[in-house]
Amino acid sequence: MIKKVIELIYIDDEFFIFPVIRKIRNKEEYKRLFGNFFYLSLLQGANYVFPLISLPYLVRVIGMEKFGLLAFATATIGYFQILTDYGFNLSATREISINRNDKEKVDEIFSSVMIIKFGLMALSLVLLTILLFLFDKFGKDKIIYYSTFGVVVGQVLFPVWFFQGMEQMKYITYLNVFSRFLFTIAVFVFVQNQADYRVVPILTSMGGIIAGFSSLMVIKKNFQVEFKCQRVETIKRYLKEAHHIFIPNMAMSLYTTSNAFILGLFTNNAIVGCFSATERVVAALQGILSPIYQSLYPYVSRLKSISSADAIHLIKRILNILVPVLIVVTLVIAVNSKRIILFLYGDEIAGFSFVLTVLIFKFLFVGIAYIYANLFLLAFGYIKLWKKIILLASGAGIMLSMIFVGVLKMGIAGQSISILVTEFLVLTMSFKSYLKYKKEAVL
Repeated sequence: MIKKVIELIYIDDEFFIFPVIRKIRNKEEYKRLFGNFFYLSLLQGANYVFPLISLPYLVRVIGMEKFGLLAFATATIGYFQILTDYGFNLSATREISINRNDKEKVDEIFSSVMIIKFGLMALSLVLLTILLFLFDKFGKDKIIYYSTFGVVVGQVLFPVWFFQGMEQMKYITYLNVFSRFLFTIAVFVFVQNQADYRVVPILTSMGGIIAGFSSLMVIKKNFQVEFKCQRVETIKRYLKEAHHIFIPNMAMSLYTTSNAFILGLFTNNAIVGCFSATERVVAALQGILSPIYQSLYPYVSRLKSISSADAIHLIKRILNILVPVLIVVTLVIAVNSKRIILFLYGDEIAGFSFVLTVLIFKFLFVGIAYIYANLFLLAFGYIKLWKKIILLASGAGIMLSMIFVGVLKMGIAGQSISILVTEFLVLTMSFKSYLKYKKEAVL
């Protein structure tokens, strides 16, 4: 069925979105591009539809305060996810994509990255333990934080970067959809009252760990990848290569993770819960864009190596199609923000619907900025400039959050404004860089 859909898309020009790619019709990479898009669309649908089914139920059963505690714990553990990612989702994806036909090289990349990730996971667990025993704000809920840390374990075990590099997204989709489905069912079965809030992070972690182990079995069986011990020099080389991406990725991730974290430091769990519940709606919409960008990034990178002019033309076509859609969706959500919040969560946080009105413009800014920042700057090799933009914007975002929330005591409104200003800053700098360097890029 999936193959038939893909064939329909590329055989009939009416259904074809990007004329630039029409030049390579009937080629295997064309099928792969749209196949990856299809599978990633299913994946993102599962990643956000299932939580939107269980989230309103959780908010009503465990209450906003306990939901806020879980959100704060998730934000805290998010820092360790940043550390264990270490930029490999981009650097290792690129390396696997380039060397996919060289089995020995693929074994080396896979083994080196996994060794590094397990080392970073062990370091993360040590740092978490220190945090829990030094500060009472965290230590009084140790079981919640240790349970949530299972998400890091699952993330390390699941090498998404490998499947993206191989452009075999169907495996990611199958495993993640299955684990999401199990988690959603488990929430309705095992979470029956407020005291059951402790079960939620355990269920989340178990789903990730099961999916992680399953992915490793798929890699061994279907791709014949073997885990091999690597020399220290080899491991250092992959650390160094990912380092250039890790720093800006860490900066941006620190900023996005710090939204709920900073709010939790200066307010209370109930406020964090309201903010997180509203932000999930925006995240769900952003998730719709991820399959498009994740499918296009490796493709644009390869197209650029063949023809920079064609790659630039493709980026322009993407902008012409997506920007009007993003604007319309943003305005529709902004106008109906209160209705959406009432429908999902009821009256408890209806007074915070203005947060969705503000944050939905993040969806617009991020959607456009990704095209300029990643599909152009990163794919065309302007890594230093990309890094500078991310570092500046992230630093500004954290500073604004501390000022609006910590100093001015503006709470959830201040946090929302700081997010919007930061994302607009990223968009502005990326757009200016695109205008400045697009002619140079095709020379």
